[in-house]
Amino acid sequence: MKSTGLKPGMARGVAIFTLLFNYSFGVSPVSAHGTNLQIVTDTTYRYFRSHSILNHVTGTFPNAGNPNAILPQELTYRASLYSVARAKATPGWHPFGMAVNGVLLDPGTAELWNFMPAWQYEAIGGSVNLGLDMNNAHVQPGGTYHYHGIPTGLVGTQDTTAHSMLVGFAADGFPIYSSYSYSDPWDSTSAIVKISSSYRFRQGSRPEPYYGPGGNYDGTFVADYEYISGLGDLDECNGRYGSTPDFPKGTYYYVLTDSFPYIPRYFRGTPDITFVYRFSIPIPEESTIEVEAVALAPSNNPVQVEEVESEEPSQEDCLITRMKPQSSWFRQLRDVRDVLLSYPLGSLFVQAYYSLTIG
Repeated sequence: MKSTGLKPGMARGVAIFTLLFNYSFGVSPVSAHGTNLQIVTDTTYRYFRSHSILNHVTGTFPNAGNPNAILPQELTYRASLYSVARAKATPGWHPFGMAVNGVLLDPGTAELWNFMPAWQYEAIGGSVNLGLDMNNAHVQPGGTYHYHGIPTGLVGTQDTTAHSMLVGFAADGFPIYSSYSYSDPWDSTSAIVKISSSYRFRQGSRPEPYYGPGGNYDGTFVADYEYISGLGDLDECNGRYGSTPDFPKGTYYYVLTDSFPYIPRYFRGTPDITFVYRFSIPIPEESTIEVEAVALAPSNNPVQVEEVESEEPSQEDCLITRMKPQSSWFRQLRDVRDVLLSYPLGSLFVQAYYSLTIG
């Protein structure tokens, strides 16, 4: 049985607080990846500003399976600078994260069997032609090019003797890598191996109509797969704890694999509301540009990993949500409040609410 890479003495149920690194390279406005992605930070968040203009060759769009053309976008998402790994995984039906070239990593599809969310077609399953190109990507109706699997054009031909490149950041702030890493997650001198997921086809057959599409579990649907702890190197979020060239002191990180789930379908941390609800937000004026264009992080960036207690909500937090602080809805609605505060009218609304409930 293979280990998921938890450092000795680090319990699964303990929240891991990871202070994600600051870039400080002073690079030129021309990105190391050929796009104009900018990363901007304030004291709490890392913001991603992208026009989603490709830096590599794509397939032809529109095509027979995808009628949409690639169009420049105005995307601004954010993720926490202080990511907390939680014992319970959080499912996501939204973009998983953003690659270092400014393209979204978005594994889900809108195609359902019989309009039933439980039977969502898998984009890389092959049963439905979604017009994916050689980069495991296609285009949304609004013109947004996005990845459903390993972004081949970004990572190139992977060097199987070296640790994979930093591919991007997830919506919860943790880093994302491709599929070659250390055989011992905490030993950078250990052999480089191809990391495998812990998912497999379910055994038997799907439920028959009306409850399901019938037939054998063969990868046509997301529900055709099941997670088996210890089957591979990764947990149910397709991630593990360990050291990387960019995080030598250790972090939780996700891995893109060439078998399901390809791009993770669960979060170890809490995804930011901008990814959950797919909307852009204004970047605070007091924020500072970390990098004018993204480049890979140097290997000596400090990362602090320490155990933390559960966060204690403020009186205002409890009042605006009327929910238990442990609830994921609590955290999401608190984020709604934070977004409202970034707009003048939203700020007035929140202040009025507080005056009625507190005062």
